[in-house]
Amino acid sequence: MKIVEIITNILNYKGEIVWDNDKSDGRKRVCLDCTFMKEVLPSWKQFSMEEGIKDTIYWFRNSMVI
Repeated sequence: MKIVEIITNILNYKGEIVWDNDKSDGRKRVCLDCTFMKEVLPSWKQFSMEEGIKDTIYWFRNSMVI
């Protein structure tokens, strides 16, 4: 739910979010080992979830082909 809040804030979305509580909400816990990724991508840097979502939205908006 935190991700939805971040996205709606970035996009300034004012609509209603409706959750279907009858559906599974996905995996409860994911443990990611980034060791290999850090070796392959030497310029690897950590950033906040909000920064990553902003970058993704920017990329998406600028790479859309209409």
